[in-house]
Amino acid sequence: TDQHNKNARRQTTPMTCEDFKKNLSKMNNNDNFDDRLLTEIYNAIKSDEIVMPAEHTGLVRESHLWKLMLKRSSASGEKFLHTPSGSY
Repeated sequence: TDQHNKNARRQTTPMTCEDFKKNLSKMNNNDNFDDRLLTEIYNAIKSDEIVMPAEHTGLVRESHLWKLMLKRSSASGEKFLHTPSGSY
């Protein structure tokens, strides 16, 4: 999907769940995948960017880890403890 790629060529809006399902139509041995399964996959991709192992370096890695940490810190139940540098 084009959910996380700012450079992706977009028509007017990001790919919808229905677009995602349409793209995968008849891809399951010339049959359709379960509708609920595709919805869950779409929602997972939309909420958590897929970062390929080859991209786990440099600025891409740091940017991904930062976004992940911000997302986790806003979730209920997650706790982060500030520790001054050099104290560990």
